Amino acid sequence: MRDVLRDLAPAGRLRAAINFGNPVLAQLNIQSGEPMGVSVDLARELGRRLGTPVDLVTFDSAGKVCEALQSDAWDVAFLAIDPVRAAEIKFTTPYLLIEGTYLVRSNSPIRSIEDLDNERVRIAVGKGAAYDLYLSRSLKKAELLRAPTSAAAIDLFMAEGLDAAAGVRQPLTTYALTHPGVRVIPGKFTAIQQAMGIPKNRTAGAAFLQSFIEEMKASGFVAAGLERSGQIDAEVAPLNEKENNMPRIKYQPADIDKPEELVASIRTRRGGTLLNLDRMLLHSPPFAKGWNEFLREVRCGLSLAPKLRELAICGVAVLNGAEYEFHHHAPEFMKAGGTVAQVEALRNFETAANETGIFDAAECAVIQLTLAMTRGVQVSDSTFASVKSSLPDDQSMVELVGVIAAYNMVSRFLVALGVNPEQTEA
Repeated sequence: MRDVLRDLAPAGRLRAAINFGNPVLAQLNIQSGEPMGVSVDLARELGRRLGTPVDLVTFDSAGKVCEALQSDAWDVAFLAIDPVRAAEIKFTTPYLLIEGTYLVRSNSPIRSIEDLDNERVRIAVGKGAAYDLYLSRSLKKAELLRAPTSAAAIDLFMAEGLDAAAGVRQPLTTYALTHPGVRVIPGKFTAIQQAMGIPKNRTAGAAFLQSFIEEMKASGFVAAGLERSGQIDAEVAPLNEKENNMPRIKYQPADIDKPEELVASIRTRRGGTLLNLDRMLLHSPPFAKGWNEFLREVRCGLSLAPKLRELAICGVAVLNGAEYEFHHHAPEFMKAGGTVAQVEALRNFETAANETGIFDAAECAVIQLTLAMTRGVQVSDSTFASVKSSLPDDQSMVELVGVIAAYNMVSRFLVALGVNPEQTEA
């Protein structure tokens, strides 16, 4: 529990970021002026369980919550899951599902979600909100105009004569009920997954939060919080099935310390924490030793461009169904220069090489080689030649083939033994 407290309340108090920009999550109590809502309830219950005081750090937009992470302003937050945010924030599974949709004028010719993505269509959004991030990736033709907050986006839509305002369904519906000149478009452009988040690398705290949020859903706590705050139209997210997916062999304890030299070496490589993969490997110290030394060189000792290395690893993970591998390497791919659009395209790896507007020629060639080696083992002369011509030298070619082979080994180990990502560890 000491490690959990260090991660969640390092200064002895739990600092919870509360976002008033999403009224489904948090509101101000009219009588008392105090924050209320399901996110406030969850923060206070978490503090009660930790035995620490709770400081509610309030913001008027999700974008500002994310910006405040840089100044270490909070320990836990309530945000929508998004791959951009996931580069710096470790999310739990969602506790709430919220629809993103559009507000338009009553006399607008726009009748469906699909009508919005057209030339000369201008849409107001709250800067940095989950739906801003989503629409920035998905819209091809429409123009987004950003307001400081979600509420201000509606004002911008009305004041500037824009075609629509994007946002969470509940506040848009509330606005439409009191403003006869507007209506809400039926359907949704995305289902926004609201979760709890913690700064990355706080592994013990992240695992505790994951168990906490699943218990809060299962016990009815989340549903009761929504009802108390009048958010009866919001949907509690389903329980995470992976919580019940035990590994086929129980992990070694997280605090294992024998063999001392080996465990210390693995911890050093991992930044101090044993991953679930390490705890599985440590059932066989000789195997764990060889694995640790080999993969350390594969990850850190090669001349192959890091982006191409991580691209191949992510591809192997998708093709072999090794979610653990993708979970750990998609962020590394982005650190090496990958984009959110590329990460999303990699989820459909069989067709990713056709995405020439997203991947360059060298990346497309690496995708083809990864697909050939993983799916069929045999590599055609044309595929091999295409990759070789895209790399600077023979060393890089040998290393790329080695990386693909090595991570096929890793993924098969993970899948066969049922190794789960740390945040969903049973």
